[in-house]
Order: sequence, then C-alpha cells, then structure tokens
Amino acid sequence: METGTALSHKHGFAAREAYGRMLQGWVLARREQGEEGITHLREGITAFLATGAELLLTYFLAILAETYGKGGRPAHGLLVVAEALTLGGKTGERVYEAELYRLTGELTLQQKNQKSKVKNRNRSPTSDPRSPK
Repeated sequence: METGTALSHKHGFAAREAYGRMLQGWVLARREQGEEGITHLREGITAFLATGAELLLTYFLAILAETYGKGGRPAHGLLVVAEALTLGGKTGERVYEAELYRLTGELTLQQKNQKSKVKNRNRSPTSDPRSPK
C-alpha cells in the first residue's frame, strides 16, 4: 500500500495518493493505532477533497467516525457522521448511509454512557436522593 501511495505521489496521481493515505489510516485504526490512523484519514480526506473527488468519501468518513468512537471521542465521531450524511445528501451517494445511521446510534449511546459515568463520579454520597438524611 505504501508503495502504491509513493508511486501515485511520484507520478502526480493526487486522488490515488489521497485514497492510499485514507487506506493507510484505516489499517492503522484496525491495528489499534487510532491517533495515527485518524491523522492519516484526515490528511487523506483533505487531499482527496482538494482533487474535487468525492466518490466513496462517505465510507472513509464512517471509518474516521468509528475510529473516534473507539478512541473515546464519540462527540467527534458524531460530527464526522453528520458531515458524511450531508455529503451523501449533496452527492446522492447512499451506499454507506445505513452504516452512518448505525454509527450515529452507537456513538450517541457511547456519549450518553460517558456523560453518565462522569455524572456518577461527580455525585457525592450525600447528594444521593435515595440516601438517608
């Protein structure tokens, strides 16, 4: 994959180079290297958009959103999902739409659970309405 990306760069195939960068981000994310994967995905997405290409971008945005969720940042993931759904609405690309809605549910639940944990951690024993006074 890295060789293909390097060759694409060498010969000026910007969209292919960006696509390779996004694929590298996906591989890194799957190998539990989330932050590095996010960096590659973001760089690849930015470069891909700069070429004017949009085909299958909703797929890579979904991977980015999922990676944010796995990294404990569901709010970031939800923003990316919203971006992907907007893009799909603009371009008519619906191939990954169901997955984007599934991710919305998963990330929303994760965000709610995080907020609940923080709320429970911050609650003092005396503030529990069930505790005897």
